[in-house]
Amino acid sequence: MNQPSQTGNLTGPVLITGGAGFLGSNLAARLCERGLGVRLLDNLARNSLPYMDNPALKKAELIEGDITEAAICEKALAGVETVVHMAAIAGVHNYYETPHRVMQVNIGGILALLRAMESCSVRRLVFLSSSEVYGTHARDAKETDPLPVTEMKDMRWTYAVSKIAGEKACLAFGNQTGISVVILRPFNVFGPGQTGEGAVRDMIKTVLAKEPLTVHGDGSQVRAWCHVDDFVDAAVAALDHPDLSAEIFNVGNPDSSVTVAELAESIVRAVDYQVNIHNKPHFGTDIRYRTPNIDHAKRILGFAPKITLEKGLKETVEWYRKHDA
Repeated sequence: MNQPSQTGNLTGPVLITGGAGFLGSNLAARLCERGLGVRLLDNLARNSLPYMDNPALKKAELIEGDITEAAICEKALAGVETVVHMAAIAGVHNYYETPHRVMQVNIGGILALLRAMESCSVRRLVFLSSSEVYGTHARDAKETDPLPVTEMKDMRWTYAVSKIAGEKACLAFGNQTGISVVILRPFNVFGPGQTGEGAVRDMIKTVLAKEPLTVHGDGSQVRAWCHVDDFVDAAVAALDHPDLSAEIFNVGNPDSSVTVAELAESIVRAVDYQVNIHNKPHFGTDIRYRTPNIDHAKRILGFAPKITLEKGLKETVEWYRKHDA
């Protein structure tokens, strides 16, 4: 766990909570490739590790456990200098079906982790937030935009509120302790290896099964899609930067902004055979816009998304042809 980094300012060891998930496993693989010591804490509820075709990832240490348990957090933090907190319950259906559990894990998890960090030698904490914090009309959203107060009775926003609470808890902890805190707000990350609920994953699997493709709502909702490799570039840049304190960064690809209807058509083209696309009323609160302004990440982190939506979809379709994830 104490190998030095070969490039950049990050020296490790690094703890990634939720490290077996889609984003966590991809970040872990990149850090392992650099020779860094990497430790993963995860309950394996969404386990992408078996689908990661990267030998370097075998070097990572896995601790299986619940992020809300103090003893597990203390064990995972031993000897760690950098923490990336990704552990959370996500997925729109979970917001409606188990909203209290979402709040318990997402808020309870970060509070348990911060309590354990009080007696550790952690120097930087990167907290994975969400574009959900911007509400229903996040069009070219900036990090400085006020976060909307949502309809309290609508369970759609349990996840968003938990992420806002997590951001505030981390920033307050950094303010009080002097630990460097960085917040990342990802926008619609997709790519090979995604397990669990996700719009691109679900659409691709539906089309590959030659089943009719459902577009919820009228299809005019706009999303900016970010390939997982571009997301990892931004996360690594945030970890490597020598001087960050109380910083918040949007991570996404504004150039890959399309309507949901256009996304469905792009996936059908990528699969290269026809299925019927039909509209269905949305089962919950509809999100009209979800696109980021990434100027801050460009300026401070040098973040520049490289993978187009078309290229990313083709790559992702080919991966799901070969894997039942």
